Amino acid sequence: MKTFLVAALAAALLAAPADADAAAAPARLMFWVGEEMQGSSGLAGYGLPEPDDYWDLPRDLGAYTPELWDVLERNRTPLGFNLRYRRDFGPLPAGRPQRDEVLPFLGEAARRGVPVTALIQLPYSDGYWSNEDNSALVAAAVDEFDRWARGNELHFTAVALDLESSIQDTDAIFRVGTDPAGTLGALARNAGPRRQCRAADEYRQIVRGLRDRGYAVTASAYPFTIDDALDGTAAFSDFSDMPLIGDDEYDGILFMTMRTVYQQAFGIDPGPGLQLHYGDDIRREYGGEGGITLGEAGVGPYRDLAAMVTDVRAAISAVDGPVGLYSLEKSVQAYGVAGERLIQAGEHPLSATERATLGLPSAELLLARAALRAIDAAAAVATPPAALANGEDPALPNGFRGSCPS
Repeated sequence: MKTFLVAALAAALLAAPADADAAAAPARLMFWVGEEMQGSSGLAGYGLPEPDDYWDLPRDLGAYTPELWDVLERNRTPLGFNLRYRRDFGPLPAGRPQRDEVLPFLGEAARRGVPVTALIQLPYSDGYWSNEDNSALVAAAVDEFDRWARGNELHFTAVALDLESSIQDTDAIFRVGTDPAGTLGALARNAGPRRQCRAADEYRQIVRGLRDRGYAVTASAYPFTIDDALDGTAAFSDFSDMPLIGDDEYDGILFMTMRTVYQQAFGIDPGPGLQLHYGDDIRREYGGEGGITLGEAGVGPYRDLAAMVTDVRAAISAVDGPVGLYSLEKSVQAYGVAGERLIQAGEHPLSATERATLGLPSAELLLARAALRAIDAAAAVATPPAALANGEDPALPNGFRGSCPS
């Protein structure tokens, strides 16, 4: 059934007229891909995976029929592929299966002119996402990635780092709206302004090294990073184990204004105004560098394709930087033939009238963002004793911008 729907999607798209210039330019909307695993219940928030699943479960690439590849080729739809250190590249641990998944996928993308960004991830037991604790391992991973990419003559549009708390801490993050005190208590072990600064310097070196090798570098970050920026303090970011993000450090930062995550964390749906409300702040704080990732397709309010389409159009209207959607596999599974509208939506910003209507934030969104500001203030107060308990001298939280204390 899925194959039939994807084939129908391709047929509908290929029948539509398009001028040569439009076909030559990459689509505005990028899809994150390659994270879906056969037999997995998903990542934190949908069940913490077993550490061995990182190696033992094969990827679910069943959606990638020739017909879907035709759609991606015709639109030059950018993809952000989830590449896993010590599974897809780098030294494979003894006894782990060698999988032939990634190179055929990347070869097909290259043959068809589909742009691909390399999203670097770590083993689950090492935190999976890039954070303050694993910066040295991230540095090793990007070195191995570069050797692997050059050895296989692969070309990537960019390298992406996912700046999030560890996968082990993400369940606490998901309770931030329903149990803020419990979240701060669980994350207090991460607090350490000096460690946050050291990690920030290490990530700056990682980014400089990648750029020296010819890669553009993008990052993904929690949306509450913007709330921290507005407050001027990086306290809650530090509790979440996130390094500081400097101005012009990355070629693009995609803030994960994922409506389904907000719904899970706060128990409310913030509504379609989420993208525009955050987008105004993202543009103000980060200019053309700031972007958005939406998601998750087929979950919560996004079981309705029309809601997903509206939010894609809102996102590309809200920011000047990159826009991503998580994920292509989930989109095909949820929407089938109708999912073609998402690619089209990425080329059609909201009209002024639509923007004026959707730009009004819901009461639920205003309450959620006010709660985040209050949590950041509480984290700022809790930072000195938490830092002391973690082996640092008592210290105030770092400013969101500006130099670190000497």
